[in-house]
Amino acid sequence: MNPDEQIVGLVCIHPTAEVHPGAKIGPNVTIGAHARIADGVRIINSIILEDAVVQPHAVVINSIIGWSSVIGSWSRIEGLLTKNDEPMK
Repeated sequence: MNPDEQIVGLVCIHPTAEVHPGAKIGPNVTIGAHARIADGVRIINSIILEDAVVQPHAVVINSIIGWSSVIGSWSRIEGLLTKNDEPMK
């Protein structure tokens, strides 16, 4: 992988979404209609729904960000993965 690449692996971005060129997206990311992704954002294994805003330098991992949600600057949102439907300990 080229270190300058900002889209990694499987990524689906709606044509109306705005993704800053300084954001790093992927793998396994979907970004919905009219979502806005700011500079310095990192999104991994997540879904960003319609009209959501992820402000500068926030990190979103293993999460679903709801419609019209706002993730503030420098926030870290990280969901827990489960194995065989058992919560991780």
